[in-house]
Amino acid sequence: MGSGAGRRLRACMIDGFGYFDEADYRRSWLFFDEVDYVLPGRLAGPIAMPPLEDRQDFVVARPALGGAVLDGLLAATRRDATDETLRELVVDRVPAKERDYASVLVWSDEEVRDALRDAETRDPAFATLFLANKLLWFAAEHGTVPIVGRPHATEILGRKAARLETRVGAGLLSLRGGASFTAFAAGLALDFVDDEVLAKIPIARLVDFKSAHRALLERHQLHLVEVAQKFSALADGGDFTNRLAELRVEARNERARLEDHARKAWTETGLELAKKAVIAASASLFSGLAVLRGHSLHDVLVAALPAAVAALGVGTSAAVEAATKSRSAAPPTMAYLFRAAEAFAR
Repeated sequence: MGSGAGRRLRACMIDGFGYFDEADYRRSWLFFDEVDYVLPGRLAGPIAMPPLEDRQDFVVARPALGGAVLDGLLAATRRDATDETLRELVVDRVPAKERDYASVLVWSDEEVRDALRDAETRDPAFATLFLANKLLWFAAEHGTVPIVGRPHATEILGRKAARLETRVGAGLLSLRGGASFTAFAAGLALDFVDDEVLAKIPIARLVDFKSAHRALLERHQLHLVEVAQKFSALADGGDFTNRLAELRVEARNERARLEDHARKAWTETGLELAKKAVIAASASLFSGLAVLRGHSLHDVLVAALPAAVAALGVGTSAAVEAATKSRSAAPPTMAYLFRAAEAFAR
C-alpha cells in the first residue's frame, strides 16, 4: 500500500443501517475529506426524501446497481439470511423500528423492489442485511471507508466481513483464510468536546475549522493508514500478541498527541470546549478503527459475499479488479471506523 503519504481518505455511510447520533457523526466527518451518503438510486415511495444535494457535511451518492451487481447483492443477502447466527444478531440487536425503516426504504427503491421475492418484501431482517451488503459493495467499488454509528451495525459488519471463528485475546478475532481483524483506539476523537456542544455548533463553522486545519486532517489520516499498514505487516508467531499490544500502545500515544494539537486548534478557532469541568468521556472510549490484516476492502467484499462473486461472473469480477488496479494506490486495509467499546473491552 506504499507509505500512505498523500493518501486522502473518503468515507461512506448508507441510509437505513447504523445511523449516527449527530455528535458521533461529526467526529468522523471532521477528519475525512468527504463522506458519501448512499441513498436509493430511484425512490418510488412510500418513502420520499427532501433535497440533500446542497449539504455541506456529506455528498449524496445514488448508485445505479445494474442487473449483475443487484443480482449479486441479493444472492449474498439471501445467503446471509440463512445464517442463523447472523440473522439472530439482526433480530436481537437491531431495534424493531430500525429494521422496519430498512424494510420500507428497500421497498421504496424502485430498482430493488422489482427483484425481491414476496417473502423478502415482508422481512425487515432481510432488508437490514441487504443495506449492509450494499454499504460494503459501495466501499469496495469506490475505495472508501464505510462508517456506522451503532454498536449492532459494527457487529453485523464484523460478522459478515469475517465470519468470525475464535478470539485470541486483546480484541483480536481470527478469520478464515489466515487473516485477522482487530480494533484500535486510533485517530482523532475530539474527546475534549462535549457531545451536546459539538452537535449544536453551526456546520459552517465546522467547515471553516476543517478547511483551516488541513494539516491536522492529513496527519490524522496518515496515522490511520500507518496503523492499518503496521497491523497488516505483523508476522504470525509466538510473540504476535505482544507486538499487537505494542502497536495498540503506539496508536494510543499518537492519538493523545493528535488530540493535544486538535485542542489547541479548536480553541484558537474560538470554538467551545466541554460544558462540564471534566473532559467528555464518550469519544475517547468509543471512537476507533477496525482493521482487517491482509485484506483490502475489495477482499472484504469477496470474503463476505462469495455468492455475489459467483453471481457476478468472471467478466464483472475482472472489471472490478481492473478498476482497483487503475487507482494510484491500493485500497486501504481498514474495514471501518466505529463506536467500539465492546471490541476494545475484549
